[in-house]
Formats: sequence, C-alpha cells, structure tokens
Amino acid sequence: LGWIQRIAVINAAHYPERMGKTWIINAPGFLSFFWRGISGWIDPKTRSKISIHAGREEWFEPLRAEVDASLLPVHLGGTRQLS
Repeated sequence: LGWIQRIAVINAAHYPERMGKTWIINAPGFLSFFWRGISGWIDPKTRSKISIHAGREEWFEPLRAEVDASLLPVHLGGTRQLS
C-alpha cells in the first residue's frame, strides 16, 4: 500500500485541482473497506471530491442533486438516451 500513498502525494503535488467530482456507484463492499484504508493518504480537498456508493438507494438522490437529469443516461435515472 506504500505505492498508493506515493502516487497520491505525486498527484497532489503535480496535478492539483484537475478533478471536479468522481462518483463510484454500485461499488462492491470491499471497495468501501479499501477506501477507508487509503483515504487518509489523500489530500482532504481531493478526498472530498470522491463519492463511493453501493446500491441505488444510496447514490440515486445525491447524484441527481448534483447532476442534471438531462446529462444522466436513462439507466442511471436520467433522461439522456445513449446511442
């Protein structure tokens, strides 16, 4: 896990503020466990931009509050038809 910490430090130093918001939805349980272990190594500002959610009941409302329905595909509860 030391390499993850080094990557986090390098990214914070060389690529600040590149990420707007990252949503990980329908995440398996082990990912939340893994995230709790490594999130302390990530810059707090960056950490606040990452949302990890398991089932739809957990992510649907927060995602719709931040992303307009016209931008979300139908299978995520939006109105955008993908071709």
